[in-house]
Amino acid sequence: MGSSPQPRPAAPIWRSLLILAVTCLLSSASVSSADVDYSVQEHSPPGSLIGNIATSIDLANLVSPENLPQMKYSFLNTESSLRNLFVLDDKTGDLRLSRRTTLDRELVCPFSADCVLELQVAIQSTISQFFRKVFVNVDVIDINDHAPTFRENVTKITISESVQIPTSFPLPSAVDEDRGSNNSLQGYEILPADGPFRLSYSKSNSNLMLEVVSELDHEKRDSYRLKIIARDGGEPVKEGVLTVEIDVEDVNDNKPVFTETNYARTVDETVSQGSLLLTLTATDEDSGDNGKVRYHLPEQLAHVMSMFSLNATSGELRLVGDFQTADTEVYVIRVEASDQAYTTTTTVTIRVEDTINSEPKLLVSYLSPDNFSSITEYANLGVAVAHILIKDTDRGPNGIVTCRMATPQYFELQGYDVKEYKVIVAHKLDRETISVHNVTVECEDAGQPSLTASKTFQVKVTDENDNPPAFKERLIHARIEENNELGAELTTVSASDPDDPALGNGRITYSLEDVSEGEFLIDPVSGTIKVMKSLDYEHRRQVNFTVIASDNGTPRRSARVALGVSVLDLNDMTPHFAQSSFSIRVSERTLHGELIGELSASDYEQGKNGQFDISVVPGSYRVTETRRDPGSEFAFVGGGSNSHSNNNNINN
Repeated sequence: MGSSPQPRPAAPIWRSLLILAVTCLLSSASVSSADVDYSVQEHSPPGSLIGNIATSIDLANLVSPENLPQMKYSFLNTESSLRNLFVLDDKTGDLRLSRRTTLDRELVCPFSADCVLELQVAIQSTISQFFRKVFVNVDVIDINDHAPTFRENVTKITISESVQIPTSFPLPSAVDEDRGSNNSLQGYEILPADGPFRLSYSKSNSNLMLEVVSELDHEKRDSYRLKIIARDGGEPVKEGVLTVEIDVEDVNDNKPVFTETNYARTVDETVSQGSLLLTLTATDEDSGDNGKVRYHLPEQLAHVMSMFSLNATSGELRLVGDFQTADTEVYVIRVEASDQAYTTTTTVTIRVEDTINSEPKLLVSYLSPDNFSSITEYANLGVAVAHILIKDTDRGPNGIVTCRMATPQYFELQGYDVKEYKVIVAHKLDRETISVHNVTVECEDAGQPSLTASKTFQVKVTDENDNPPAFKERLIHARIEENNELGAELTTVSASDPDDPALGNGRITYSLEDVSEGEFLIDPVSGTIKVMKSLDYEHRRQVNFTVIASDNGTPRRSARVALGVSVLDLNDMTPHFAQSSFSIRVSERTLHGELIGELSASDYEQGKNGQFDISVVPGSYRVTETRRDPGSEFAFVGGGSNSHSNNNNINN
């Protein structure tokens, strides 16, 4: 049994597929020789690997080993409808089927026996001047996923009983969306096969004809019901069925005849959509229904079908597309006129005159998956950051276009092919000076007057770790009192790095060097230094170590600064005598004010904390000490409550 026709996709998808079908049909007519040829079976799993561009062109023998990992891959001048079908890994060069769309050969190449999709891939080095455009052909292999179908399930034909033997009548042809040599339509069978009819079929023009091979007699039999079975050559074979109902009546022996053998018209490109281009007229000498003529456009090139419409009864050919946006200069249109028995074909040639100058159009390929270009600040002069394609449908001087760089300081234009340019690095880049460049390209045609067009896009300079961190000070001083609490905050250090902190090149981590383990601790992010042991002025008055600021780039860069910590003295020690007791013998003949002995005491503190007095307790001749002066020795003079002090410091 035949299958009913498949419904069209929704309008937006259909338009995209129509554009892709036109591209496929045009390319299949004359497939360009490619650098790389791949093949992939339709309905392959989404995401399937088609091939690796770098391997296919033996890129390893074209560039140095150290430059090979720096290659970037991107689509170039590729229709958006094709980009929806394929995914290109910009780092590895793997070409895969899209995971979002199923590759259906009958949707992308509905009118072509061969389905070869042409892609252009740019391969460029991110650090050198290497740039290459690779032409890639992807042959979509057909599978037998469609059965032959007729536009209608039942057709009716009226045949005169006086028809000449043999006479042929057109039947609706079956259409098999599969295009493979075996999967496509292979032939027809008529049932019953022993009647007065047989089929005539030509693969070259796809016309299916019903031939009357023996005389008909309306009085004996006035109708027939036939089944036409269309079969493809797949495994298993798929079929479509057309029922033909034949009424045997009187003669219709004249074909429609066009008033002109072939039609030719020259039209202005400014003709508006919906305008009448010409009216085709065909006459039929038969009378009544046999002489009624209907017009239609048979299946032909998709770009023709999308530009014109034909009224079935009046023969009016109208424009439904837009000549100014189309690239085609000459259209050849096949038109058929049919009565109930015969079909006559003619051609209409429409030549479009270039009467107005249209401004050129700039198509920018950013050589990246983003809507901007990106380039490392290490890029050498001559490295490509974008590709410019100029499109101008004008002819003659109106179609001659020259371009220049409107912002030439850091980038310049370099011709690549006809109406193609590369935007290349012309001046050393520095992200820390300018991180985003707004690049403007201006183009002008040679018309009179000339028309111009411009395109502005962004080039973002990606950061490299080309700057080390830096401290403002060459030496940092800090102070802390002895007997500090554990974890007391000493100071906070700070270094700066102009590199990008988002990439790690400018993100700083702090550490300490030349310091006893666990004595000081620094927060690696904030730079705050804490003292993790209690310091003793009497044991150590100065601590010196190094603070290191390191970025997180590759390779890592660092800076060092010396930090000196002064330990401040507290009054935490008491003075003490050199001996716990002194014994002095005094002669009774000792005179007043005469030296009778010496006492010594000391205090290890500094400044006022180390100053003390020695005095004799009145009435007891007991000597006491009070803090005043460190490390002094005192003379004890007999008599009363005399006291003495000495400010000589004795250091530890």
